[in-house]
Amino acid sequence: MRARHSDIPHRGAEVSLVLPLHQTCHSTKRTGIPAEVMDFAWSLLRRVEGAILEALMPSTPLELRGALLRRVQLPALTGHQQMMPSHDSFAAHADRATVAAYHYSAVLYLDEAGKDFEDGELLFMDRDGDLRLAPKSGQLVAFTSGLENLHRVVPPHGGPRYVLAMWFGTGPNGPIPCDELTSGFGAHVEKQRSTSEGQVTEIAIAMIIAMVFIIALAAELLRSLCTAARYYMQSQKAMVKVPICSHTSGMFGDHKQCA
Repeated sequence: MRARHSDIPHRGAEVSLVLPLHQTCHSTKRTGIPAEVMDFAWSLLRRVEGAILEALMPSTPLELRGALLRRVQLPALTGHQQMMPSHDSFAAHADRATVAAYHYSAVLYLDEAGKDFEDGELLFMDRDGDLRLAPKSGQLVAFTSGLENLHRVVPPHGGPRYVLAMWFGTGPNGPIPCDELTSGFGAHVEKQRSTSEGQVTEIAIAMIIAMVFIIALAAELLRSLCTAARYYMQSQKAMVKVPICSHTSGMFGDHKQCA
């Protein structure tokens, strides 16, 4: 690829190159990807799509939502190319939690653990025990993108780890715009974060209004109880005590006894 290395921003230990493989990314000038490479990538994506359809059997047709050539290498690059030095490339995550339009994920390994680098396994975090998959050149791993497939990458050592990462979806979401895929989700994540923050703000306002209503209702109930108690006390004081008397007769005459 003829993309200038200085044009590609780094995020911690990773750097990603967007493949303009859908309608929002027609131009290949800014990435410098030759046309023959794009043609090969298209054919590769179609084969991956077919493999997902056969293995995972989604109920509706798949649509490509994004594709990245990704390199992970330690130690992380420093300097002007490093855009996010605190980014953790090895944190556990679920792809659909990052981008809701991702329904199926696929990773194609372009090099091999134990040969090009050490460690670097794909680790699925399951309740009954973690599943570790060591990268093998040419191996494809496909899985659903939800929380049922929480995963992370074990940090590689001794060399870079290259993968082609792909995401597919079903339904009306449409492809992720090319600019929003740059540097690994970038603007798309920011948009989702802004939307989430707006939703959180709306929820917080609704909760405050509900709390004010509950407090006002409780105050009104307390006032009603106090009023009822005051009326009860006044009625008790106003009550006239009626004596209860009994009559008895005996050898010494009649007697009247009142309580």
